Amino acid sequence: MQIQMTEPVKIFIDNKNAIELCTMLKITHKTSAMNVRVNFIRECINKRVIELHFIQSDLHVADIMTKQLNVQANERHTYRLSIDP
Repeated sequence: MQIQMTEPVKIFIDNKNAIELCTMLKITHKTSAMNVRVNFIRECINKRVIELHFIQSDLHVADIMTKQLNVQANERHTYRLSIDP
C-alpha cells in the first residue's frame, strides 16, 4: 500500500492481561505456545508500528464482528459504527 505512517497504529484491546503479556518480557510455560506471536507483537510495539490501548468491553465496537451480543449491545455498536469516521 506504500502509506507513510507518521505515528503508530492504535489497537484497542479489552484484555489487560493480553496487553501486559505483549508489552512485558514475561514468558511462562502457559504462554510458550504463543511465544512467536507475542514476540512479533512486542517487536511491532518496540518499533512503534503499533500501540496497544485498553478499552472497556462494553465500548469495544469490534465485538459486533467477533461475538454474539445482546440486542442492546448490538444496536449500540451498530450506531457507533455508522457515525464514527
